[in-house]
Order: sequence, then C-alpha cells, then structure tokens
Amino acid sequence: MAIRLSDLVVAQQLFSQDVEGGTITQQNVSPGAIGLIIFVSLGLGTFFLWRSMNKQLKRIDFDEGVQPDNAVDVRDSTRAAATAVSDESADEANSAMPEDHEGR
Repeated sequence: MAIRLSDLVVAQQLFSQDVEGGTITQQNVSPGAIGLIIFVSLGLGTFFLWRSMNKQLKRIDFDEGVQPDNAVDVRDSTRAAATAVSDESADEANSAMPEDHEGR
C-alpha cells in the first residue's frame, strides 16, 4: 500500500483545522497531559531505583583491611612474573652469544 502525496496533503489539512487559525505555532503546541504523566513517571521510577540501590549497597559488609588467608598480593606476583621474564630473556641472550667472546 503506497502513500500518495495527495493523501499527506489532505491529512495535513485535517490536522491543521484543529489548531487555531490553521497554522502550528509555538503557542498552540504543547506536550499536554501525556507528556506530564511520562515525565513524572520517569522521575518516580528514578527515585525508587535510586532508593533501592542505596538499600542494597548498605547491606554489603565490606572491610577493606581484612584479607583472606589465601589472598595473594598482586604487586608481589607481578614482580615475580617480571623477574622470571627478565631472567629468561637474559638466559636467551647469553645462549645466543658465541662462546669465544672473551675479552672482545
């Protein structure tokens, strides 16, 4: 079903008759009651979601100073990994050098 240009013109004329003077201006266009209802419902939804989130966050018992017995310090493991990589690189570099490099 194709929409013809004449159908659009007729529809525009029918809608413009509802507005004062037949033209749409800033004064006679407003969001109306539906816009107000949507805006208020979004505000209320945001308020209740925020309140629920705060309740959930207050229930979390988090003590930053306490670590479990099997916890690993990330800094120590990173240092150990970096040392292992540098040791392997040095070993590879030494093995790639010829044996008769003494004094040269």
